[in-house]
Amino acid sequence: MRSRALAVLSFGVVFGAQAAELAGVRLDDEIRIGEERLVLNGAGVRKRLFFSVNVVGLYLPEPKRSAEDILAAPGSKRVTLVMLRDVSADQFVDAFHAALEANTPGEESKRLQPQITAFEALLREVKEVKKGDVVHLDYRPNTGTQLILNGVPRGKVIEGEDFYRALLRNWLGPNPADADLKNALIGAQ
Repeated sequence: MRSRALAVLSFGVVFGAQAAELAGVRLDDEIRIGEERLVLNGAGVRKRLFFSVNVVGLYLPEPKRSAEDILAAPGSKRVTLVMLRDVSADQFVDAFHAALEANTPGEESKRLQPQITAFEALLREVKEVKKGDVVHLDYRPNTGTQLILNGVPRGKVIEGEDFYRALLRNWLGPNPADADLKNALIGAQ
């Protein structure tokens, strides 16, 4: 009986050790979006110049080890941003727009303009994210992209898997703002 209890406790310790902890932020190793279970694919700290901006976690239905496989994968996905500093809406929009321009071809960007405009308006509506705030960018098939701030859904759902793929390329595309973060999100570090 004692060895069985010890085995159960040991499993709990090993299982819990799989969660990521970065910059004092703990990310769960698995989450749920609706009824769908997602696992932490990778996590890292987004840096800009000398500053740590946020901890980023990428959740998928099953682990993938290349940006191409992640972008092509069907099913729900989540990007979690845990803020390590205050960021204004303008800063958020500028960073989003710069990454989008660097990673989304011109024709696709033009086609996605209504979704891009809606997302930028949503970010501006939030006004500012503060240190410690948690932002989820969730994608659900047949529904779209939902921004969730500190557990509260914000604005309308933005339709289209193609928009979420463009959003993911901000971190996973050929010209990410932070190459080390890209490697961390695909589990290469």
